[in-house]
This record gives sequence, C-alpha cells and structure tokens, in this order.
Amino acid sequence: MAGREFYAVIERDEDGYYVGEVPQLRACYAQGDTLDELMQNIKEVIELCLEDEGSEMSEIELRQEIAVPLFRKERASLGQASTLAGMNQLQFQRLLASRDITLHYDVAEFEEDLKTLEG
Repeated sequence: MAGREFYAVIERDEDGYYVGEVPQLRACYAQGDTLDELMQNIKEVIELCLEDEGSEMSEIELRQEIAVPLFRKERASLGQASTLAGMNQLQFQRLLASRDITLHYDVAEFEEDLKTLEG
C-alpha cells in the first residue's frame, strides 16, 4: 500500500455505525462503532482488496491515479490531466465526479489547454 493514496467515503448508517467505502477498489467496504475503529478496519480491508486484485495496475489505471491528484492539487489543467489519463475531457470529468472532485477551470487553464491542442 506504500506510495498509493486512497480516499474513503464515510457515512453513518441508521443504526449508528460508521460505514466506509474506498471507491478506487472493487468491493472495498468496512464499518466500525467509532471513526477510529472504522479507519483501522478500512486500512485492513484496503490491504485485502489489494491482495485480491493483485498489486499491479494496468498502465491506464496508473496514468489515471497520477492524473487525478495532479489535477486536484492544481498541478495540471483539465486538458493536461485528461491527456495524461488517456481519456477525453468528458471521460476525465466523469472520473473526477465519481471521486467527488470538483472542477476548477479558469481562463489561464483554458489558454494552456489551447496551446496543448495546438502543439
């Protein structure tokens, strides 16, 4: 798990349990009575999920896992990040939406994307 960044969607269910899902991994769910217990359980389930899917990522998955944080941290524009991820901008926007990442896109980024398309 070293070097990979995961995020969890955490909710409290009707019975008062904390329930967490790691959307980046298939069927990666955990629950706990407290947030601390949930976080410990999520760490364990991530390790199990990684064992199940194998530790190797496809090239496209790796590119997406690099592109998303670069975009989120405003180190890459929408156009640059979608190109890096091997997706068109609409596909990349859907990937961002699936991870609850909002778009930031200003005039400077638009101009930068135009330069990327031109050259």
